[in-house]
Amino acid sequence: NSNSLSIAFDKDKLKEVSSTQTTVNRLEIIKNKKLGTASITGVDDQGLWRRAENSALFGDSVNYTYQFEHIYPDVALFDPHITKSSTKQLLTKCREIISELKQLSSDILVSVRCSKGTSRSHLENSAGMQESDTQSFFSLYIEGELVTEGDFLTIGDFLVSRQLKLDWKGPVATITKRFKQAQKLATITSGRYPVIFAPEVVSSLADIITVSLSAETVVKKVSRFTEVEDKLVFDKRVTIRDDPSIDYAVGSARFDDEGLAARSLTLIENGVLKTFYTDLKNASKLNLVPNGRGFGFPASPNITNFLWEAGPVSYQEIIRQIKKGVLIDQVVGAGQDSPFSGDFSFNIHLGYLIENGIVVGRVKNVLVTGNVFELCKDRLGEISNERKWVGSTLVPWVLFEGMRVTTS
Repeated sequence: NSNSLSIAFDKDKLKEVSSTQTTVNRLEIIKNKKLGTASITGVDDQGLWRRAENSALFGDSVNYTYQFEHIYPDVALFDPHITKSSTKQLLTKCREIISELKQLSSDILVSVRCSKGTSRSHLENSAGMQESDTQSFFSLYIEGELVTEGDFLTIGDFLVSRQLKLDWKGPVATITKRFKQAQKLATITSGRYPVIFAPEVVSSLADIITVSLSAETVVKKVSRFTEVEDKLVFDKRVTIRDDPSIDYAVGSARFDDEGLAARSLTLIENGVLKTFYTDLKNASKLNLVPNGRGFGFPASPNITNFLWEAGPVSYQEIIRQIKKGVLIDQVVGAGQDSPFSGDFSFNIHLGYLIENGIVVGRVKNVLVTGNVFELCKDRLGEISNERKWVGSTLVPWVLFEGMRVTTS
């Protein structure tokens, strides 16, 4: 059962206030070693069962049984302040954000989207599991748009959490700083340069990496990491974990949708591939111990909270050591030649030229290309000791050496 409230301001003006309530019942069965699923809105137990049985006639063959762990980890998933917050209170906060950014320039058009919600889920399986959870959700997205002669610039920032976060000073400060840095334009010629990826861009790289860390892509033999377990795949300074036990993080959970406890999982440690995240089906195919990452309906392997461990130096120190390079805050139209090969091309939406350790101006019409796996293994320069949440991803600023930069 879930309910949510959404508020949207578009270019300074209130556009929408809406609320939704839903109740969904889902059933998954294994009959004659075949998987059947069905879902309905509302309550109709007999109809749900019949649909699931019919689905199993044509379902995937499976070779596992459901499990029940008698002890599930504790993690904070619900903030009562979200329930108590009023529509009027959220509307006031949105207007305060708009007013604050308009002080930077009256020509900036501000859009704000704020959502909150709560849900209660109950899961039972034939192994004896009967567990319930109450969860909350809050999100805030802020975007400023500035149109000047010969230039169009949009800069945004967002946060999501299971906690009510009405202190909007952080995102507004980020947007303000980026607008100020973007006022002066700079040029760069095509070539190879050191490039710093901000957390928002590192998060895009993380999306590519997680594809190959999924047991499902290993089973299908399309993972870049197939048959390289316990081998060095990245620079030794790279450690990546998936951790569902972080209080109020948006990806946190006590158990997955198949009834398995969700616990912290080290995927890559000091550059060495340790394991894959998996559901029951793919774990049985790979002879792996399932690790509570079966989410969705029907379940498939999914990441909870992706964590890239911090490095030893500050973000500002990384900038200071660059003689000439590029800092990328935001990309647009992120393209992937293949999520399995790791090749990518990013059009820089918001990026800056660095000269002699100083950010000197914004660059336009610039493209960066590379391969995630090559960069993380052979071209890693530095990892910052600061990290930032980008959705359910906690990542640092990362410097890569000798990246291909193309200008038009």
